[in-house]
Amino acid sequence: YFRIISLDTGEQIAYIPGPAFFQFHHINSYECENNKKKIIVDICAFDDPRIIDEFTLNNLRENIFPSGAGYVRRFEVDLDANTCIEPNTNAREPKGIHANSHAHSLIPIQFELPRINPNFTGKKYQYVYAVRAPPGRIFDGIIKLDVQTKEVIAVWEEPCTSPSEPIFVPRSNDEDSKEDDGVILSVVLEQKAKRSFLIVLDGITFKELARAYLPVHIPLSFHGNFY
Repeated sequence: YFRIISLDTGEQIAYIPGPAFFQFHHINSYECENNKKKIIVDICAFDDPRIIDEFTLNNLRENIFPSGAGYVRRFEVDLDANTCIEPNTNAREPKGIHANSHAHSLIPIQFELPRINPNFTGKKYQYVYAVRAPPGRIFDGIIKLDVQTKEVIAVWEEPCTSPSEPIFVPRSNDEDSKEDDGVILSVVLEQKAKRSFLIVLDGITFKELARAYLPVHIPLSFHGNFY
């Protein structure tokens, strides 16, 4: 179910059934420009909660990683019709692990820890930054997704490294600034060297701008923020 809460009053205004899925992270949502009674909701979604069982301590100690991660799934919630549909499914993607997610994914790539430009929270947006999560492997790259063209448009990767959540820091808070004009921050673990560094990527080109090695190695984390 999608529970819709009024931002003005804090009261529930709708409780609408939708397709079943499991999620850790919500990406963004916004009202349609031409119809305020329609809400677009983008979620990093799984078909089922099997990943919870796969994340047991015993599996992690044996370096057994989850069989799959989430995909971008887009839901269109219509408050007048009291319906929730997935208008942008990608049925062309071949079947594989979590085949149903392939069928419903907006962009056919598995990822986690999605972030966007915070200035576009609750607004129509274009770009998502996330860590790539191949089936059965640890995070192995940082990706930039375009939810309008429905493709992966940039990747940062380096052998034997595992990045953490990519944090987007906008260069400016001006309304006229480009959505991807800023930098990406991520703490990256070098697995064999057992050391970590903070990497800074250009938000537009994804070129490396700087890296700063840390005095200690930091295991993979879930969330971070820039202040």
